[in-house]
Amino acid sequence: MKNKYVKRSKISEAKFRKIIMYFALELDSQKIAALTSLNRNTVSRYLNRIRSRIAELCENQALKIPYRTTNSARIQAAGSAKQSLSAVSDSLPVFGIQSRDAHIYTEILPNGVHLKLRRLIKNSSNSGSLLLPKEWRHYDGIVDMNGRWHYRLNAGLTQMETASSPPGSIEEFLGFARKRLTLINLNGADHFNLLLKECEFRFNNRDENIYQLLLKQFRENPLS
Repeated sequence: MKNKYVKRSKISEAKFRKIIMYFALELDSQKIAALTSLNRNTVSRYLNRIRSRIAELCENQALKIPYRTTNSARIQAAGSAKQSLSAVSDSLPVFGIQSRDAHIYTEILPNGVHLKLRRLIKNSSNSGSLLLPKEWRHYDGIVDMNGRWHYRLNAGLTQMETASSPPGSIEEFLGFARKRLTLINLNGADHFNLLLKECEFRFNNRDENIYQLLLKQFRENPLS
């Protein structure tokens, strides 16, 4: 079926535009399926493909900022986080967060990092501060979804302190993302990275028309 937005598509352009429109309005797959008269599994597959493209767009944006983690390392970290979530159902990821020019960039940290974080905090409880691991020093903050904790990195990037009210755009992003990253909305923690990147994309383009933005993206570079 001819569809300029999707390669080898089995649905029409009109149906795909409706999926994008309802996705931009943040409707879930069940509601989108009902409104488009499409099978829910079909809608879910398209939503996953859309979110995967959004994740790619976010990664490409992140390459433009001072980023000490290589692209291959980020991919490996995301894979490790996904594996850990499959193995530990009651564990949500820890992710690093950066704020640059009112834009947010996130990165899921590798398997087991939440345990490392807790050990560091426990060992530094007497001094009230802790030495920041070298691989975390480019972040502005660390977010632990298990405990809803945000750790703000200080200006010297050598220590880390707890912060109930993280400043600026990081605080705004966490408020924006919190309701979208609940256990109910996750519906399977293995999709956490895609949902996190969707939050990042929506926040960074909060003044844009998401529907038109995505249609333009898929018209110029169709989904495969």
